[in-house]
Amino acid sequence: MIMAGSFPLDNMWSNWPLCLAAFVGLALAGVCLLVGTAWQRGRRAVPPAETDEADSFGDPFEVGSASERRTASRRMGRHVRIYVSDAAAEATPVEGWVLDRSLGGLCISLGRQMPPDTILSIRAYNASDTIPWAQVRVLRCESQGNHFQLGCQFIRTPPFNAMMLFG
Repeated sequence: MIMAGSFPLDNMWSNWPLCLAAFVGLALAGVCLLVGTAWQRGRRAVPPAETDEADSFGDPFEVGSASERRTASRRMGRHVRIYVSDAAAEATPVEGWVLDRSLGGLCISLGRQMPPDTILSIRAYNASDTIPWAQVRVLRCESQGNHFQLGCQFIRTPPFNAMMLFG
């Protein structure tokens, strides 16, 4: 037979401040988890100004796509200033910017139009003379107002020290 006062819940309610503290702690931990999750989702979202109707079904690099041919994922990051020259790196270099990068290639912003299948040599603006020029093939060239966005594929993946300079 259970006697009154010997049941554990009776003792628990006599320590109500301890129970209240535990409940408040658990509630705050849950709120922090929810806020943190919502904040992380917000950081990954594409700003509305950069989206268009083609992106309304989600980014294929995040969601995946059956028609996706890219073998390495694209990485956004800070824009890196580069020099762009002809295939042999003999012409006077012009300035460009790396907008995003992957192991397979780069997206470059350039002040002039380049036809597809053009071979270019690129090098980071701050690269030392010991860093070789990397060759890329222009796959696409799209007008973006006063500049052109070039989707480029590496002819041969550059050495690690050169890749790091592209961001």
